[in-house]
Formats: sequence, C-alpha cells, structure tokens
Amino acid sequence: MKFQAIILDFDGLVLDSETPLFDIWADIYSSHGEQLSLDDWQPALGTQGGFDPFGELVRRTQQSIDHGGLVDHVSREHWSRCADEPLLPGVRDRLEEARALGIGTAVASSSSAAWVRPWLDRHDLSALTDVICTRDDVTRVKPAGHARPLGTVGGLWY
Repeated sequence: MKFQAIILDFDGLVLDSETPLFDIWADIYSSHGEQLSLDDWQPALGTQGGFDPFGELVRRTQQSIDHGGLVDHVSREHWSRCADEPLLPGVRDRLEEARALGIGTAVASSSSAAWVRPWLDRHDLSALTDVICTRDDVTRVKPAGHARPLGTVGGLWY
C-alpha cells in the first residue's frame, strides 16, 4: 500500500497544548476550593464542546463568576504556557520524511486556525505542511464521523 498523505492531529500530537490547558483550569478550580480531575477533563480532549469547565465550576461552587474575564485569563495563560512547549518527538522528522518521499502532509485540529497556524509558524512547520484543516474548515469537528470537508488540495481534503 502506498501512502498518499500523512495527517497529524495538532493538539497533543504536534504540540502538547492540552496539558497546559488542563493545568490552568485545575489551578482555577483549586482557587475556588474545588478539584478538577483528569476524569472530569477527559471529555474535553480532542474535540469542542465535550466538557464545559466554566459551567461545571459555576455548578459546583454555586457562585457568580465573570465568564468574560475568566475566558480572557485562560486564553492569555494558555498562550503563555504553550510558548515554552517544544514540538513533540518525531513531528518534524515525519513531516520531512514525508516530503522527501513525495507524500502529502496535513495537520488537522478541532482547534481554530487562529490557534494552530501561529504555532506551526513558530516551530517552522508551515512550509512542511500542504494542508491545515481546523474547526473553521468543517461543518462538525471530531468525533463526528461524517464531517463534510470543504474542498481538496492536491488530493488532500480540507
């Protein structure tokens, strides 16, 4: 079987952005006297809308919490903490190897393009990636089994 392309998931495979995000929310929960477990967090991994940490915090604490302020804090902190995250092992090697073999390359993510593209640029991966497909490019994110792609480039859907 000859491969036509490799597709790398972004969060957790290219860059560990999931651990810092969990840690941020765990800190927020702790500051409100609550504990956020990995079991709580698991439905949030690899998709959008699988777990609402804000809603769950409000439910547990029965407190009024500034949603906008918390969203801004989490966003700023997430960008800051991920700035120190290296590429995960083998990512660059696999993309370079695919290029050398004439195999198409893609990065897919249920995150937004505004999140994914700057990190690919920062780690000099954009030039090694033929297609970047984010939640902005599909009608439904994974795990939807029948997300409708918007188009193709060089035989790769996006």
